[in-house]
Amino acid sequence: MLFGPNRKHPIVGASPAQILEQAGLAGKRIKRLPSGDDSDPYLCAGRYVLKLPRRASVVDSQRREFELYRFLERETLPCEIPKAVRRGENYILITHLGGEALSPRDYSRLSERERDCLARDEARFLRALHAVQTPAELPLFSAVRQDKKTDFSGDRQALIRILVSKGLLTPKINGTIEEIYQRILNSSLLLCYSPCLIHNDFSRSNLFFRDKRLYGVIDFGDFRISDPDNDFLCLLDGSSDDFGLEFGRRVLKFYDHPDPNAVLRKAAFYNAYWPIQQILLGDERNDTKMARRGLTTLFHMDPDDFLI
Repeated sequence: MLFGPNRKHPIVGASPAQILEQAGLAGKRIKRLPSGDDSDPYLCAGRYVLKLPRRASVVDSQRREFELYRFLERETLPCEIPKAVRRGENYILITHLGGEALSPRDYSRLSERERDCLARDEARFLRALHAVQTPAELPLFSAVRQDKKTDFSGDRQALIRILVSKGLLTPKINGTIEEIYQRILNSSLLLCYSPCLIHNDFSRSNLFFRDKRLYGVIDFGDFRISDPDNDFLCLLDGSSDDFGLEFGRRVLKFYDHPDPNAVLRKAAFYNAYWPIQQILLGDERNDTKMARRGLTTLFHMDPDDFLI
């Protein structure tokens, strides 16, 4: 739920209008933007975006996002990203990029040449981002360095805990879970990679366009030091939210990936793994509907879907 400009936000303890007044932007026009999973965003004066955390657990990730924008000011990236303006205890203020959305229907009307140009733009951005040097000694990056083996082991423990709490952990389901995670934790494909800076939510909803070309990338709140192939997962999941699998393959081609088949296999794995993530995220966010969707699929899962 987005809170109005003059209504006190429950996490921040102040209204968006009060926060912007503190930032020297009193009296400027405030417009609510579509809410994401983690933030309530507001456009101010057509130039700035105020991001308020939807949950207390998001405060730290927003702080890191703000610090990343500051760090990336020294880098030359092939398209625009937000610039850091001001950070409060429970909010961040960044620049608004402008640009426009490009819908799947818009994409379907592009010529082959235009589709290739757009795919090259996205591939060029990902290559540049993945090449950014991230000093290991900086807390900004050490805090988000991902150990996938540890993370998957944690997922297994959390999943078991949730099922036990709901009285749903039958011997059959337990056996399925154990077989799935045995395969995951023995997979060199998933666990062996050269970590680098990744956006980690590289999807159409976080991209801006101009003249049918990529103009800007936003919402780095989930960034990690992890597997660069993660940045292809949204592009290759076949979802109607993006431009489809065919476009994802184009981006992968122009990225000049050394093993595109490995990326496709990882994308297929994460599609199969999504119901488990729905259960975990639903529990974390108290989103009953999301958790229920994941649970419904879990009860019909086949470990052979995780042959990786």
